[in-house]
Amino acid sequence: MLDSADDAGPPLVEPAAKLDREFCRDDECVALARMIYGEARGEPWIGKVAVGWTARNRLLSERWPADYRGIVYQARQFSCFDPGVHRVAVERFPEADLELDREAVGSCFRAASLVMLGRVPDPTDGAHHYLARMLYESGIGPAWAYAPGVERVTIGGHIFLRGVR
Repeated sequence: MLDSADDAGPPLVEPAAKLDREFCRDDECVALARMIYGEARGEPWIGKVAVGWTARNRLLSERWPADYRGIVYQARQFSCFDPGVHRVAVERFPEADLELDREAVGSCFRAASLVMLGRVPDPTDGAHHYLARMLYESGIGPAWAYAPGVERVTIGGHIFLRGVR
């Protein structure tokens, strides 16, 4: 069973290369960057990459839609797109937040680009799901998060899960 980011391989370091909004122009990449921003903008680099990889792992499975936009915008999958306060910030991404949080926006675009290109390893070891560590540890997460046989890895403020049915 996975239990820490150390089990996922060597530490990931954000590249210095400029892979940002200029690189990530297509709708698929923007959708993934928006999801990473909404779910993990305050996380360290490895946390942003891990969130991106959950979408890529879904893309590689027949269980979910066949493109990033379909995965990212699928109803009730990622809380940053649920109605409410968080959604307002995500809907403005990246234009409105670029001036306020240029570093986070750029980092989310780099993570999306590199995950989509397969140029950064998957620190989740194949996870399709994740939830906030606080929810999981408080015991109020969804029942599937605690199911027998589900493997978990903690990365930053999230618990990533593999083997959810």
